[in-house]
Amino acid sequence: MHPFLVRSCLVLSFSLIAVLLIPTPQVLALEDFSLNSKLSLSATPMPCSLTDEIKTDTPCDKTFLKWEIKSTIDLDLKIGQTDYFLDSALSISHPEHLVLGLKTEVGGLTLKPEAWFAVPFEGVTDVNNMYNSAVIPPGNPLFAAMRLTTSFSLSKIRFKNLFMYEDVNFPNPRSSFENLEYDAQSQSFKVGDIFYFSGRTESGIFYSSRTSFCAFGSMSVKNYSASGGVDPDCENGISERFSISGLKIGNLRLSETINLDLKEDLKVASRTGLNFAVFDWARLSTSLMANIIPFDIDMSGFSVGFTVDPFKFNVSFREIEEPKFNAATASVHQSFSLGMINGSFSTNATVQNEVGLSSVSMALFVSQGTISSSHSLSFSRRDGDFRFSYLNNRINLRLSPFTFSASPVFGENGLTRLAMSMGVMF
Repeated sequence: MHPFLVRSCLVLSFSLIAVLLIPTPQVLALEDFSLNSKLSLSATPMPCSLTDEIKTDTPCDKTFLKWEIKSTIDLDLKIGQTDYFLDSALSISHPEHLVLGLKTEVGGLTLKPEAWFAVPFEGVTDVNNMYNSAVIPPGNPLFAAMRLTTSFSLSKIRFKNLFMYEDVNFPNPRSSFENLEYDAQSQSFKVGDIFYFSGRTESGIFYSSRTSFCAFGSMSVKNYSASGGVDPDCENGISERFSISGLKIGNLRLSETINLDLKEDLKVASRTGLNFAVFDWARLSTSLMANIIPFDIDMSGFSVGFTVDPFKFNVSFREIEEPKFNAATASVHQSFSLGMINGSFSTNATVQNEVGLSSVSMALFVSQGTISSSHSLSFSRRDGDFRFSYLNNRINLRLSPFTFSASPVFGENGLTRLAMSMGVMF
């Protein structure tokens, strides 16, 4: 994008933020207020056993705990027709991020400008040979991104545009960073844009489009992320994804997705989904994938699904001409209500070709008044053996305005993580 156009977009966006941040006396009254402040603690057991003088991953019954302590504040104020929001996090090592923005409506057009500030972090292996997150020196808060979202509706069609001005060199907080430090001189800013529209016809056909200009994936800083990010390697690339679903011809349902890529050489690909109701309780589905430019067709396989509430069963096969078994999944989901107690139970099992039973999982959710708990149990096949994978328990308590939650997670070597959070919510 031309530098003059970039500067013009930035000046326009920041000018818009400045104007909207100056409320007139008629709209100074605070109409709505919400605050979510939380203190989170996470503990991981430290390995403490030796085998032939080699430290193993197995924790002891009495062991040291590695703690992560984090404080977060999510504030939302509504003054007149404008919502002002703030999201921030401070951890035991350093401030993590600060996101400031607002959302307002002007003549049917919704505007949402926001600015991101963050401290660069990286994922590391610490002295205990465990994953950790570390600040990249000198650890100064940096301006990371500016985003402007505009949206409106016209004739039942929803339009949205996301403009991004982003530091494309900003380190991924969960990945290793090559350099020893990261400061303002290391930054490199580029722009990207994503334009969406979607709608539904009176006959029930849903359609959507996403046009990206030097944009992909998502943008993330420590403990904060949003969909849509700037492609660091893009100069003038454009990509388009258009999909349509809900087409019905008798018992046959059709869906179509077309992907167009103009980043380097022109590439056009399509995926056609076919879903046919054999009986009220059984459906046959398959997909046809084709590269239009360059031309190539691939019918990778098909699947057969059966549904008899609360049971679901699905079998997939590879290839069309000579079908070969690929995998089968079975699941059960059942909700229940016993007086003041409400909840649900589900279980899933998967069988794979040449592997056999590969995974089994179960989940239970129960709530009564201000207390709720969820429990999940999983078994999986690893290194040729089918064995216990994890048990996750979570308890939530809400005594307005106070909230509390605790979640111990157990693996095959015992406790793997203990998380607790305490907060207030207004």
